[in-house]
Amino acid sequence: MTLLQGWGGQRRVECDERHPETAREVARSLSPQGSVARGLGRSYGDQALNEGRRVLTCTRLDRYLGFDEATGTLRCEAGVSLAQLIADFAPRGFFPAITPGTKFVTVGGCIANDVHGKAHHAQGTFATCVDALRLLVADGRVVTASPSCSGPPSGAWA
Repeated sequence: MTLLQGWGGQRRVECDERHPETAREVARSLSPQGSVARGLGRSYGDQALNEGRRVLTCTRLDRYLGFDEATGTLRCEAGVSLAQLIADFAPRGFFPAITPGTKFVTVGGCIANDVHGKAHHAQGTFATCVDALRLLVADGRVVTASPSCSGPPSGAWA
């Protein structure tokens, strides 16, 4: 068991923390009693805590899967931090359109919390930068979600 807390520091709880490194390890690490995903722990609330139960810290799921230089579109795993993304892509002329007050968050956390920057009234939130995402759902399927998806979710575990 690992003692974890949210960024706001309101509660500290013992959790069964795992650190999967692949999508298959995520699937194998799920607990029938429930599992919660966690990134770098910068959420102000306690949504990444699961007292006495499984927490999947996804920071080892930090690989780039593809980058289109012409469009600036990046495919990556949820554990990629904005710090790493900025370090790797800013020198090439690319910077995330929406960034929160810290770069020490993960892409998955930005999506889960739909973070915003200083001009969210004009630029929107992180969701405006996401074309699609693949998501492991409770029944074990991996589905693709995007604004253009219609009908029931589809997808197969790869």
